[in-house]
Amino acid sequence: MYRRRLADLDDELAEAERWNDTERAGRLRVERDFLIRELTAAMGLSGRPRRLGSDTERARLNVTRAIRTAIARIRDRVPSTGAHLDTAIRTGARCSYRGEHRAP
Repeated sequence: MYRRRLADLDDELAEAERWNDTERAGRLRVERDFLIRELTAAMGLSGRPRRLGSDTERARLNVTRAIRTAIARIRDRVPSTGAHLDTAIRTGARCSYRGEHRAP
C-alpha cells in the first residue's frame, strides 16, 4: 500500500514538474518526504520493526515531525524563509532557534 502511494507520488510529481506546476509539486514533495520519513522511522536495523519508545520519546518525535512539516509548508510559500528555518531550528531532546540576531 505504501509503496504504491510512493510510486503514485513520484508519477504525480514528475507530471507536475513537466507542467511547471510548482505549487502542486511542492505539496507532493512534502507528502512524499513525510511518507518516507514515517516509513524510515518505523523500521529498525536490518528492516526489523522498531520497538516502541517511551512516551517522552514518542512526544519528542511528534513535535519534531510537526515542526518539520510546518517548515516544509513555509518553504513552499517563501523558500528563503523555509531554508533559513531549516538551518536555524534544532530539534532533539530540546528545541532551539539559532538564527542571526541583530541589535535594534
